[in-house]
Amino acid sequence: TFFEGEEAVMMGGDTMVESIMLMLRGLSEEELKAWATRRFPALKRGNRTNYLVAPEISMLAGGLGRVMQYLGRGQKKMGLNVVFIEPGYPSKYNKKTGQLEKMNYAELPLPIKIDDEPSKDFDGLTVDVQGNQVEVLVYTAINDEGIPVYTFRDKNGYYVQSLYMYSENGQPFSNQFSFVEFMTKATLKIIDRLEEK
Repeated sequence: TFFEGEEAVMMGGDTMVESIMLMLRGLSEEELKAWATRRFPALKRGNRTNYLVAPEISMLAGGLGRVMQYLGRGQKKMGLNVVFIEPGYPSKYNKKTGQLEKMNYAELPLPIKIDDEPSKDFDGLTVDVQGNQVEVLVYTAINDEGIPVYTFRDKNGYYVQSLYMYSENGQPFSNQFSFVEFMTKATLKIIDRLEEK
């Protein structure tokens, strides 16, 4: 069979066949964890963490959020240690009214309860964005799958405003290049702090 014995396809054979068989047959949680241990030995060694980072994870505004959710939830079922890191947008764009509204993560299709106050574990976190020192505020949550979620934004609310809203002249929002610089540098510093713990 595909799943039994050392030479079986699911035990290290063709990746395409293996993927199709996983979709068709599926595995119990125990089988999936055993399979992941054989297939991803480096990820299962020691106390490793997979940091999944994107501008859209909890907000299911398009395809990226859904892909990140499926990926993170699937990795968790494989027994991997997963952490989501994403910008914490204070507002969202309402297509019907054309206005920005206050963002409430507790009302999302996959709701998360984000702490009201920034985490003390990240006090003093700053990044350099185009020569300016920018203070980063980090908020913590746990999603319904038990995956830790770290959302972040800049203290002055310039770089992280609303999902995928940028302006070319920098007013009232940052442009996409400065947002990406802020997001990248903030994410790396957040991961450094988490790894230090």
